[in-house]
Amino acid sequence: MNREGIITKVKIKLDEVTPEGIDLPFDDIIGPILDECAKDVARSAPLHFFIPVSMFHKTLTRKINSNVATLGLSVAHSFKAGDIVSVSGITTHFEYNGTFALTAVTETDISYSLTHNDETQTSDTGGTVSFPMIFSSSESKYYITVPSDYLRLYEIKFPAWHNSVREPVRVGSLKGKMDDNSYLQSWNGLPSVVIKSVEPPGGILNRYLVCAKVMVNTNPVALYVRIPAPETLPEDLIDALTWLASSKVLQISGEAEKASGAMQQYALSIATLTTELK
Repeated sequence: MNREGIITKVKIKLDEVTPEGIDLPFDDIIGPILDECAKDVARSAPLHFFIPVSMFHKTLTRKINSNVATLGLSVAHSFKAGDIVSVSGITTHFEYNGTFALTAVTETDISYSLTHNDETQTSDTGGTVSFPMIFSSSESKYYITVPSDYLRLYEIKFPAWHNSVREPVRVGSLKGKMDDNSYLQSWNGLPSVVIKSVEPPGGILNRYLVCAKVMVNTNPVALYVRIPAPETLPEDLIDALTWLASSKVLQISGEAEKASGAMQQYALSIATLTTELK
């Protein structure tokens, strides 16, 4: 559903809970609210409503023109110009591999400076592009840079892990503290992932998905849910989105009781989505 349609649905819900209407510039208020509401809904809704994005992107093509390397990727990516990325796995011309700052991007291509002879576009499916990753053998941990458009974890699973991790451990929780202790940290049968700002061995201070009990340096299955725009949410989540936006508009207008009623409708809508899984 497009943004205008969603705004119209919010207005309809406001009319439902406030028949007499509220004298507010609805569009000016609803528009900015929708983006934050979309994130809140996407955090609360069951994971099966979302198409996950891999943190590791496979290459399809490579080329160099005027000291600019361009890699074509197999799917649309979330990288932006200026992002630092890690390129690995290109064996024919290893010069493509390394850590680079992106100079330009399209929906499926990335470009970066690389001093090298020109090369026409060539098929290459062996490469992998990701945000920088760090493997610490001394800690048995893998540090995965949190993507800039990250909203929530969908799945992380290393080959040796018996199970996938879909819910990160909270920093400061008992489990989080245990994973900082080499004697108490997770094991392959019960792995864990903690999201925190940290400076890993040989790395820089950044926000990482810290994966405990990783025995070898290998890329895992690493999927996440992107920050959504309201108009990209699945149709089944629009009812929850519009109730939440309605509640926030009512809060701004000082209609606390009506805002509470709209929030209850939002909670009911989310609960219904969750119940449908059982």
